[in-house]
Amino acid sequence: MTQDQDTCLCPTPWPRLAAVIEQCEYTVTPAPAHSPTSALYLAHCAVCQTPYTRPWRRIPPTGPADIQAAGLIEHPERHRARSESTKNLGTRKYPQQG
Repeated sequence: MTQDQDTCLCPTPWPRLAAVIEQCEYTVTPAPAHSPTSALYLAHCAVCQTPYTRPWRRIPPTGPADIQAAGLIEHPERHRARSESTKNLGTRKYPQQG
């Protein structure tokens, strides 16, 4: 057993890895070498939250939920809130100059 497997508190060490990158959580997987992203951000066990200090890489989004979670498409509720907040832009009345 390696030192990393000893630190994960799960019955099966490292069942699922995740990394938080700019407030979005991504599913990641072990990699043979560090990538620029794994050099900047720390992954962790998604179950017990133990930091994973070895190299990892992001798993590309595969479905609509993954793509939405990655911020590549906008959630409908967020879009609705944004459109409501900008509904009256450009309708402001300016006083007549004269």
